[in-house]
Amino acid sequence: MNEWIQSSVVILLVLWSVWLSGRRYFPQAIYRCQQAIARYLRQHQYVMLANYILPSAPQKTGCDSGCGGCSQACPSTQTSTQPVKFIHKATP
Repeated sequence: MNEWIQSSVVILLVLWSVWLSGRRYFPQAIYRCQQAIARYLRQHQYVMLANYILPSAPQKTGCDSGCGGCSQACPSTQTSTQPVKFIHKATP
């Protein structure tokens, strides 16, 4: 019994970590899987569970998302170049 509990806890932790890393590195694939599961549940009359599982639309992140909130963090299209000036100090 004790080994069964330990194995089930380890399996749950591994599945949870796979889910989180999948959401981070493969958001579109996870979104499609959630949609398919929600569609299946809705067809089999599990509407409340399907609504809970149904994902929101994936949010686009980065400078091309159009949020307008990170104008200082995103690189601008016009970069100004400044020449490097060397100042020679006189030695005493």
